[in-house]
Amino acid sequence: MRANISIWIFVVVSRAAQPQTASDPRARFEQTKHKVEHGEFGKAAEELEQLIQIAPNAPLLHNLLGYCRLQQGDRARAIPEFQRAIALKPDFRSAHKNLGGAYVLDGKVSNAADEFAAVLRIDPEDGEVRKTVFDLARAAFQKQDYADTIKLLGLLQPGNSAAYHEMLGYSSFKKGDVVRAVNEIQKAMDLDSHNEDYVLELSEVFVTNNNGAAAVTLLLSAAQVFPNSARLWFALGVAHLVDENRPFAETALRKSLTLDPKLDLALVVLGQGYKETGQWNELLDTANRLIRANGHNPAGYYYRALALLESPSRDEPQIESLLKKSVSLAPEEPGPYYEWAKLLAKKGEKDEALRELERLTKVSPDFGPAYYQLFRLYREKGDLAKSKEAREAHDRIQAQEREQLARKLLLEVRQRNGGS
Repeated sequence: MRANISIWIFVVVSRAAQPQTASDPRARFEQTKHKVEHGEFGKAAEELEQLIQIAPNAPLLHNLLGYCRLQQGDRARAIPEFQRAIALKPDFRSAHKNLGGAYVLDGKVSNAADEFAAVLRIDPEDGEVRKTVFDLARAAFQKQDYADTIKLLGLLQPGNSAAYHEMLGYSSFKKGDVVRAVNEIQKAMDLDSHNEDYVLELSEVFVTNNNGAAAVTLLLSAAQVFPNSARLWFALGVAHLVDENRPFAETALRKSLTLDPKLDLALVVLGQGYKETGQWNELLDTANRLIRANGHNPAGYYYRALALLESPSRDEPQIESLLKKSVSLAPEEPGPYYEWAKLLAKKGEKDEALRELERLTKVSPDFGPAYYQLFRLYREKGDLAKSKEAREAHDRIQAQEREQLARKLLLEVRQRNGGS
């Protein structure tokens, strides 16, 4: 990890009253300081190494030598010098700062946090370190390093910072502490009531924990504050789906599309609903709108293929082309592969369909529909043991799919800026 970070240096030099000669260590130290101040780090390092031979237990010398090594870009030799200075003087604040800075440059954020914690124990009011720690927490949060985010924020007092509570809350959610997540994100909302991202984060926490009703209540209230937010109406649609209220979900999703016709995620969710209910004409219309809104979204081609599969006059070459297009845009998505296997089965090529489905479950073991088709094909072949195993896998996975999809979509819409 690279970062621009100040390197602190604290040097206290005792001055004797008697005259100093060139061979006097104190005079040599003054000359060395002069070299450091003028950027002559190589020469200063050589002098410091000689001085350390005379006074090996002087923490100031080790700290300054570490600083010179750091300025030369030699962190491997700088870090042991700072560590030696701290071993000799555990409350050496500057050495802790310098070592923390070196760890940041090395990408060892957790180690840096330990050093900055030591600084704040020595001087809780060190504003420079507090700012550095908060900036590191923000950087860790942006990298989705939630453990380090929590550790770094734990060194600080929250005060009235909405961003502090938001980062701590969402990081706690990602680490499984739901109670703390809800409390912290609500604090962020109280401090900054006009930040819709906080609302979307809290709704994601509720939806992930299968509490659609709480998410709906939250989002309906927020809609009074953000009536023209397409992202918020989209999130409300997803929350209604989790709460198993499909009509209200469709109304909210259509409202989001009215506010932002290019919000392709709303079309993805609507299409998924039409797919589940077998509304093939509506699915075809939604697929066409989705392709127009975002030609790089694989769901548009996938949905169009699904709708055409149910058409009385099926154009199988076109269907195959659409499935291939969807696969090319998102090779990790199992849906198009699954539909291809189903197409093979309908054409009577059941052995090949079985092989495709078996391959699919190895690549995507959590894709429930494939197990249902395997259950049917195994049963037709008379392999009742494998058929039973596939059915049980399907039933287990099906319960998780809606929650996983909702969580993924809420996260994606929150990361967008107004749906753009």
